[in-house]
Amino acid sequence: MTKIPFSKPSIDNKEINAVVEVMRSNWLTMGPKTAEFERAFAKYVGAKHAVAVDSGTSALFLALQVLAISEESKVYVPSLTFTASAAVVTHCRAKIVFVDVDEETMVMRDVRGHLTKKDAAVAVHLTGNPVEWDSDRTVHDCAHRIDKKMCEGKKGIFCYSFYPTKNLASAEGGMIAFNDSNLLEFFKLARSHGQTKNGFERYKEGTAFEYKIIFPGWKMNMTDIQAAIGLEQLKKLPKMDKKRLEIVRRYNEAFGYQRKGLHLYPILVENREEFLKMMRNKGVFCSVHFLPLHKMPAYDTYKKTFLPNTMYLGEHLVSLPLYPDLTKKEVEYIINCVADCGGII
Repeated sequence: MTKIPFSKPSIDNKEINAVVEVMRSNWLTMGPKTAEFERAFAKYVGAKHAVAVDSGTSALFLALQVLAISEESKVYVPSLTFTASAAVVTHCRAKIVFVDVDEETMVMRDVRGHLTKKDAAVAVHLTGNPVEWDSDRTVHDCAHRIDKKMCEGKKGIFCYSFYPTKNLASAEGGMIAFNDSNLLEFFKLARSHGQTKNGFERYKEGTAFEYKIIFPGWKMNMTDIQAAIGLEQLKKLPKMDKKRLEIVRRYNEAFGYQRKGLHLYPILVENREEFLKMMRNKGVFCSVHFLPLHKMPAYDTYKKTFLPNTMYLGEHLVSLPLYPDLTKKEVEYIINCVADCGGII
């Protein structure tokens, strides 16, 4: 029987050889390869700076920290997102304000008019759809989107994830991209315990060992092994995105949608549980992005929040497989399976 996984990273010998090269260098944690990845990524997205971290979640957390988010702050977050977008707000002890999303694009409405100097917004580029608005109090959750020059001239802080299901996969890892040079020192210190010298800088030949702890930071650095994978993935990203776009166009043609995001392809179905079961029986594994956060036990105090679009989408969304290694034959098979399973809205 045909088996099509929901997601599959596009890894080949280039990534494997890059990892082997790092392992043979005898320096595995954050070092020169991470710095190289940061420079290449910043250039790609059009940002003045990029700081690599261990996950997209860490990127979001540090972005809120640099904005001095605290108990006195409100942070506006869409409920239709992965828990990390809201969990980092809780870890900053701030109040979450869950916001509804646009039914078509699935991105949150513009909340800039509600932001004070103490507040912030976590604007999620859900499925890869762009959030068109920006401000110096906006943290962009770009776990689903990496576009060329997307940060050029922008005020906000852009946070990326390189989890295996993402458009650029480095096993684990994340990146913070930004244009405000005043933020650079904080991010570099914060990811490495607040130390003025990281491990590579302390141990490389000809360098004094002495360092200072400027503030109690966190352990959130990327490793050179991850960076080596990320660099190879970044080189392939335009080609991988082109393949994703071809699949999105074919899905749009088949289902009558006008989707633009290149990370997830969502459809709406009448009976999701039955639909997912029928697709699995045909060997096609789908997923759901996402269940509304404000209805989760972790966010129980927000359960009465009225978010009609979020609730509707949360009940009917199904994400189809969308990755570069899908063949044309597999894409057509998926389309035929959706038609056989029926119930698409």
